[in-house]
Amino acid sequence: MSLTNAKISTEEGLLIAACKLFSDKGYKDTTIAEISRTSEANVAAVNYYFRDKATLYRKSAKRAFQITEKAFPLDIISVKEKSAEEKLKYFIETALSRVFATGEEGYFSKIMLKELSEPTETLDWIVEKIIIPKAKWLNLILREIVGEDVSERTVSFCHMAIINQCMFFSVNKEIRKRLNIYPELNNQDVKELAETIYCFSINGLKGVMKYKHEHRKL
Repeated sequence: MSLTNAKISTEEGLLIAACKLFSDKGYKDTTIAEISRTSEANVAAVNYYFRDKATLYRKSAKRAFQITEKAFPLDIISVKEKSAEEKLKYFIETALSRVFATGEEGYFSKIMLKELSEPTETLDWIVEKIIIPKAKWLNLILREIVGEDVSERTVSFCHMAIINQCMFFSVNKEIRKRLNIYPELNNQDVKELAETIYCFSINGLKGVMKYKHEHRKL
């Protein structure tokens, strides 16, 4: 990647290069020398602007998240006036759009996936600032759908089931390639997949409520 003609600062150039390299290779396998070479800066610039590799990585993750959040906003304000069912559909559609995003919009999902297998201190920030707030919102949506009679434990299981349906596609690409089952998904595929997961999930939630009513044990 050449940044020679781009009207950006050295600091920004380092972040741009670092975001891509960290998302492609992870924290451990990305070197300061490689980032410097890619951004056409010297190693001393990394020390000057970021002090060390860990700080550069954390700031790169934050930058990547900001880009993703701008491209695929996942917040209450966007659907404040919608029904709980519409909010759930929006949540699933946005989560999948993030999973299948390419280019800069997809860097954060790739960084987070690598954090799950090789965690660094940045994962603590991801959990506190991103995962927990989104999880609380999804729990509110699910509670609005199933009502107050269903236990918090059951709502948590439903939450995990929905999230895992979305996240599964970020980890099984190589398997899909080998099985020749949708090795690549276009925008229409992602939209149809989101609708399928939504239908499966909303009917599953109705099934949970029915089971609870019939057995009075959930």
